[in-house]
Parts: sequence; C-alpha cells; structure tokens
Amino acid sequence: MTPKPLLRHKLAVSGFDEIDLNTKFHPLLEDKETNADAKKVIICSGKVYYDLFEKRAALGIKDTAIIRLEQLYPFPAKELKESLSNHPNAKFIWCQEEHENCGSYLFAKYRIEKILKEIDVNMKELLYAGRAESASTAAGYMKLHIKELDNFITKALS
Repeated sequence: MTPKPLLRHKLAVSGFDEIDLNTKFHPLLEDKETNADAKKVIICSGKVYYDLFEKRAALGIKDTAIIRLEQLYPFPAKELKESLSNHPNAKFIWCQEEHENCGSYLFAKYRIEKILKEIDVNMKELLYAGRAESASTAAGYMKLHIKELDNFITKALS
C-alpha cells in the first residue's frame, strides 16, 4: 500500500535489475548519500522520506543522514540499533507528515529512545519534526498543508 503520489514518483521505483530471486524485503533502508560522521540522523517512515530527500538535495546538505523504516511491526530494533551505532555524535530526529498525536511517532519514540540508551551515543532523547498535535487529521486547505510540510521539513533539516 502506498499513497497515490508515490505510484509514479521518479524516486519510488525499482528497475527490473533490482527485482530477482535473490532480492528480499528490507525493514530498514539506510541513506547512501551521507557518511558515518553525520551531524544529524532523521528517522522516518512513509512518503515524507521523498520530501526530506529532495529538500536536502536542493539545499546541498551533506551532513544529514535519513533512515527509512519500511516496517514498523515487528519493530526492526536490531537493524536500527546497528544503523544508529554508526552515528555516535549525531542528533536523532523523528520526522513524519502526520500530526504529532497521529502517525507512527508515539509508537516509535519509546523503541528508538530505548535503542539510543543501549548504544553509546551522546544523545538519548529523540527529537520530533512534524505537524503539531491536532484533533483534525488534515489542515483543510492545500496551501496551509504545503506550508506546514515545508516548515517541518526545513526544521528537520536545519
């Protein structure tokens, strides 16, 4: 299942050479664009990854890694622990398009903070970048939706 905008998104496709009998599902996808000395690691799930990826490229940011959780349950704790261990001096941020009281943040927060405490990193608390809490599931106006999206994507990357 995917949101409709990703059905034809140029970054959300795989070539036939990537699909064969030896391929498998990966519950976590690490960023190939940054190295281990990233100052910031953004953890996300879903289509917000593409917004983060495109904005980071547009701004020319090289010191921010993005980790995509492709599976939330069972939570890929082992894979995430291994990935986060590679960034001992980074700030860790959860980014999501949904409001803070919706989406995966509240589910993932406890699990990620538990991993941060287990590994030897400077930061033990997960920061949040996304829409503020709300009783409504949507802004109601496309211009407001886009403005909110741009604001929290910029906040996550800055």
